[in-house]
Amino acid sequence: MNTGVSEHRTQVYFPDALHARLQSYARKHGLSVAEVVRRSVASLLDEEYPGDDPLIAIVGAATHVGVRDGSVHHDRYVYGQPAGKKQRKAQGNRNRRA
Repeated sequence: MNTGVSEHRTQVYFPDALHARLQSYARKHGLSVAEVVRRSVASLLDEEYPGDDPLIAIVGAATHVGVRDGSVHHDRYVYGQPAGKKQRKAQGNRNRRA
């Protein structure tokens, strides 16, 4: 597998029966054993650990603070950006009343 990125050699030991099944699968699908192992590991990791997407890390992070409009005003909560026009107007009206 030449992905254009550096690769690391790893030695893995399989029980005889599992190794035989692995070789049979690879032969049947026209793949190398190494490619079957790479695809299997990638599939497992994609399922269990979706990667380095920073948005995945914050999913559900604000449930304890009672934010109910996070899907609409996520930029404000995540990046601290100022409120939109409607909110600034509403905030201005509240400040004038005070």
